[in-house]
Amino acid sequence: MKKVFLFVALMCANVMVFADPTAAPTAPTWPANQVKAVYSATYGADCNFGEWGSGTAYTQETYGKKFVTTDLGYFGLEFASGMNCSSMQKLHLDVWIAAAASIRVVPIHGGPEVGVTKNLTGGQWNSIEIALSEFEGVSNWANVIQIKIDNAKNLTFWLNNVYFYTTVAPAADTEAPTAFTATLESASYFSVNVKVKATDASGAVKYEVLNGTEVVADGAGASGADAIVTVKGLTPNTNYNLSVVAKDESGNAASPIAVSAKTLAAPAPADAPTYAQKNVLSLFSNVYTDKAFGLQDWWSMPSVTEGFLAASNKALCIESTSATPAGACFGFAFAATDITAYDALEMDVYAVAEGAAIKIQVIGVGEAATIYNLVAGQWNHIVLDIKGNTKNNCEQIGFYDCQLMAGSIFVQNVLFVDTDATAVDNVAASTKAVKVVENGQLIIIKNGIRYNVAGQEIK
Repeated sequence: MKKVFLFVALMCANVMVFADPTAAPTAPTWPANQVKAVYSATYGADCNFGEWGSGTAYTQETYGKKFVTTDLGYFGLEFASGMNCSSMQKLHLDVWIAAAASIRVVPIHGGPEVGVTKNLTGGQWNSIEIALSEFEGVSNWANVIQIKIDNAKNLTFWLNNVYFYTTVAPAADTEAPTAFTATLESASYFSVNVKVKATDASGAVKYEVLNGTEVVADGAGASGADAIVTVKGLTPNTNYNLSVVAKDESGNAASPIAVSAKTLAAPAPADAPTYAQKNVLSLFSNVYTDKAFGLQDWWSMPSVTEGFLAASNKALCIESTSATPAGACFGFAFAATDITAYDALEMDVYAVAEGAAIKIQVIGVGEAATIYNLVAGQWNHIVLDIKGNTKNNCEQIGFYDCQLMAGSIFVQNVLFVDTDATAVDNVAASTKAVKVVENGQLIIIKNGIRYNVAGQEIK
């Protein structure tokens, strides 16, 4: 028995040796001017984590970023701004994993998503080198914004030293971009699109849009190719005199070009809700303190932007210049929340064009999706009854199969509401409520609305 016990203990000890890395991978030695770093202490680079609805968990550990994937098996590394990797030759990643597996690496750059699969050896750091030429069919590396890891299934692994690099030292660059053009492409309610193009020997150009002396938007594009820079956060029905600058990586700038634009006139705001704060869980409103959420732009959805219909009166605008494709959707995503105290989801939706419809679902509470056909040219007050559902794990509100036709919709005042408590409050606060007896029951009438003795509105 002692020998068996010792054998099992040794086996467990061997497994534990490979449970976590015990040292960092070898530090890179390429000069900083030959590297575009995503995540590496050597180059002082970090990035954001993109969970993207995959359920992947992430933590920052001593020897790298630790990821625990689900059966969906994907996630991403998001950059603060686009990287011009036109002069780079390879992508490097250090990956540690306990047991042999494989992952697919997919740079995201606005073009076709092409991945390269790499096999990993368990119990060690794997130094992965991928020549950019291995991503077949990808020719524009001027604006890489993310790196997606997929086909990982259920795995736990670490990443470190993620960077693009070249073995060729760059020559000094003193020439500004040439053949620079900038024109207004389109204007909407809260935003304008500016079309830009310039040529530069570096292979890419960075663009900045200024309102006066303030940089209000930026973007990047391949040398000699058209690009669109979107300026957001603008006021409806307002004239703007913008200027656009084109720069190369070394900071050499072409002479600015003036661009004038006027945003579209938007509808007047919806009526403000009057519920007591204690009876409301607000996601998006001008009256209450909002719960933190992430605005998700899913599956073929047209542009979703936030702005103000009037001073301090925020709204979301979902824009479309043609009929939206089937399955288009967007939504609010937030930490799992117990909404048992609320019996309705309410919101105000304004449709610009006839024929608009949305399907709304409260996700995580067992609520089926409900379709609402919108009347154009007015605010549609939507009340979704969520009584009687399991509501202790709500995490999203989804707007599915959005049919906007050739127009846009605005959204305001997205609230979970305890309507029963509100009715009681309305009765209790009344100084002009009238009590009557109907069919042997006491009825309270205030402002033409009839309530029972529990304060519930009688429909």
